Amino acid sequence: WDMVGGAGSGSDGMGMGDRLEIRREKSGRGGKTVTTISGFSSRISRKTRNGILKEVKTKLGTGGTWDGECMEIQGDKRQELVSWLSDLGFRPVLAGG
Repeated sequence: WDMVGGAGSGSDGMGMGDRLEIRREKSGRGGKTVTTISGFSSRISRKTRNGILKEVKTKLGTGGTWDGECMEIQGDKRQELVSWLSDLGFRPVLAGG
């Protein structure tokens, strides 16, 4: 199951134009930087969300997890995530630092 197989489909993707906030956070994490993505629609199933996370971790070669409704990726991967999530049909925006 390859979610990026249809890359380039833009608005036809699973995101359906949903706005996602991508931000870099460092506070309260022992000096480590993480990139957080929030705003995923509740219509996207837990299984699909886990699939997205797995593919992001593989593509970016980094660790990550779900913290409630927020995806956390190790390191500052904002630019890579904006491009990748846009290809899935989401509307990612950089928020904060």
